[in-house]
Amino acid sequence: MALPTVFTYHPQTKEFMGKDTAPIDPEESRVAEKKVYRPNAWSTPIKPATHPAPAGQANVFDESAGKWNLVEDHRGAVYDTSTGAERQHHDLGPLPTNLTDQAPASPFDSWDGAAGAWSFDPVKSAGSRRVAIAGDCRDAITAGRVCNTLGTDHTYPTSERDQANLAAQVLAAQINGASGEPYKFWCADPQGAWARRPHTAAQILAVGEAVRKHVTACQDQYEALTQQLDALAASTTTTKADIAAVTWI
Repeated sequence: MALPTVFTYHPQTKEFMGKDTAPIDPEESRVAEKKVYRPNAWSTPIKPATHPAPAGQANVFDESAGKWNLVEDHRGAVYDTSTGAERQHHDLGPLPTNLTDQAPASPFDSWDGAAGAWSFDPVKSAGSRRVAIAGDCRDAITAGRVCNTLGTDHTYPTSERDQANLAAQVLAAQINGASGEPYKFWCADPQGAWARRPHTAAQILAVGEAVRKHVTACQDQYEALTQQLDALAASTTTTKADIAAVTWI
C-alpha cells in the first residue's frame, strides 16, 4: 500500500513547497494495532485546488481554516511610485500603495495613481534637458573664439578666468589707449602655437568685443532653448520626441 501523499508548506510564509509522503507513526500504530500515518510538520493532506498557482500568485495554507488560498505574489523587483527607484520586495500579499511591479519606461515617467500606470512626465524630462543644455552652453562659451584681429585667424581662450583677464586688458585699453600699448594676451596662431602676443589698443578692443558677442550669443541661445522647454513642460500633449528635439546647435 502506497504511503499517503501530503502537501508541504513553508513554516513562516505558509507558501506551498511541494509533495511528500506521510510517515507511519510507530507508537500510534502500536496502540491502534494498525498503520497510523502522521503528516510531517508543516504539511497537510489537503491538495491545493489550483496547482500550480497562476503567475503573480502563490498557494498559501491557512492553518486555522484548514484550506489553501491564492495570495498575490509580487516578490522580486518592484518600483517606488514616488521616485521610480527599483527595490527588492520579499513579502507575499498585495503591494503597499507606494510600490508597483510595473517598471517605468524612462526616468521621466510619473506614477498615475488613478490609472494605475506610469505616464511620461514632460516636467521631469524638460528639467533634465535644461540641465544638459546648461552644460552645452557652458562648454560652448569656454570653447574659445576665433578672431582675425592680428591679420590671420587666432584662437582666443574664453574660460571664466580668461574672460576676466581679457576684460582687464580691454579696460586698460579704454583708459590708456595707444599710450598703454602693447596689450599682451594669450592666443593660438593658425598652427596651434600658443603665445602671449602683443596687441594694439584697437586690436584688444576688437578681441574683447568679439568675445562679448560670442558669450552673448551662447546665452541668447540658452535662453531661447529653455523657453522652448518651459512651453513643452506646460503642455499636455508633449512627447519624449518633442523634448529630445530641443538641442544645442
